[in-house]
Amino acid sequence: MKTKLFMAASTAAILFATGAMAQATMTVTNDGEVAITELAISGTSVEDFGDNLLDEEIAPGDGVEVTFDVGDDCVQDVQATYEDGDTEEVYDVDLCEGGGFEVEDDDADEEDPSEDEEEEEEEEEEEEEEEEEEEEE
Repeated sequence: MKTKLFMAASTAAILFATGAMAQATMTVTNDGEVAITELAISGTSVEDFGDNLLDEEIAPGDGVEVTFDVGDDCVQDVQATYEDGDTEEVYDVDLCEGGGFEVEDDDADEEDPSEDEEEEEEEEEEEEEEEEEEEEE
């Protein structure tokens, strides 16, 4: 079962007010077979997702407009929670550019790119330690 979540910029895509946080208004369309009950965003360096942005669930085939603060950073991570309890994440989404992105409810979450960086750093450290040990011998 694949569920797709599509966000497209609406007419009032981005509102910038002097001294205020940037806001984005997006149309969220559920192109899948399972209702979306929650939608949350977080900064790319923040571990936890924010509050639910939806006032009502999004039935399959329906769409709703969602307005949210993006702060100083338009690039955010997005999490959709489905009626069946599955969650799917999309990382590094530029919400200010508009356009769209998809979330597939396929029980295989996309990997967080920051976790890949941490793993690479750990592997490099291990390799350096091994090289140092070999040089000492």
